[in-house]
Amino acid sequence: MKAYERLKKYMDAVGLKQSVVAEKSDIHYKTFNAILNGKRKLGADELLVICDKGLVISLEKFFNHKFQ
Repeated sequence: MKAYERLKKYMDAVGLKQSVVAEKSDIHYKTFNAILNGKRKLGADELLVICDKGLVISLEKFFNHKFQ
C-alpha cells in the first residue's frame, strides 16, 4: 500500500477530516487533497509533519497501524 493510500485509510479509520488534518499540518487544503488522491507526490518530510502535527501519532505507529 502506498503512503498516501495508507494516510487516507488511516484518516477514515479514526474519523479525521481532510480539512482538519491539512490545517493542523499547515498544508493548503487543495494540496493535501491532491496528495490523498495520488495526484501529487507525498514527500517523506511532509508525511512526518502530517503524522506529527495533523494526526498526532508517531511515524512508527502510523505504519504499524493494523486496519480491520
